[in-house]
Amino acid sequence: MPETLNPKGENYAIWLPGAATNAGGANSNVTLPPLNISSLPVTIEMWYKPDQDAASTYYATLFYSRGTTAGNPNVGIQYDRWTDTEKIKAVWNGSGQIPEVRPVPGEWNHVALVVTPTSKLFYINGVPFTESGISYTNFPFSWDIYLGWDNIYWTTVDDSRTLKGEIDEVRIWTTERSAQELEAYKYAVLNGDEPGLHGYWNFDDQAEGVATDLSVHGFHGTINGGSYTTSTLFSQMEYL
Repeated sequence: MPETLNPKGENYAIWLPGAATNAGGANSNVTLPPLNISSLPVTIEMWYKPDQDAASTYYATLFYSRGTTAGNPNVGIQYDRWTDTEKIKAVWNGSGQIPEVRPVPGEWNHVALVVTPTSKLFYINGVPFTESGISYTNFPFSWDIYLGWDNIYWTTVDDSRTLKGEIDEVRIWTTERSAQELEAYKYAVLNGDEPGLHGYWNFDDQAEGVATDLSVHGFHGTINGGSYTTSTLFSQMEYL
């Protein structure tokens, strides 16, 4: 287990204003560099707190990366646009699933996407949803990744694909995280050198304009239009 479960002092998250800004998503995201992951498994894990305004979750995007031309593979976690705008979906190489569970507006929600060559598990606040009987190919993460925005490069930018709210504790693993590991570590501040940890951004250093990667790989990102805010994430857990 990590050494620090209930960290001392204040924790910080990134607040994103959403599409109400000039240029929309371009001024409301955290841009992470290409991660160049060569093979599966991959686990994408993060906390987010959407604004209570229902419009803020209309196709709002938490994590997304896609190629630069139409038809390229794409990967991400975002709200659904076509069936139920209160539901969230996990997309892997263009194929997405829409679980029945709705994240809670105005509260912290934990999501994790675990992909192996033969399975895809999507967790919403600890509840797993599984796709099976499908073969999954690796997504290379050769392009920029956006926290809070899905930028469609090859057409007019869709500013509605932005999240209004907070993001914290973003983690990328090159391992298949089990349900037990996700549960045990989700309220923990990591050291940064955990086995299989490929990237880790928790925003606690409040570096100006920079999303510092606390893993050993140094995938530092750029904060565009977002601002630091005191995070209430860890204080919610009284038993820690």
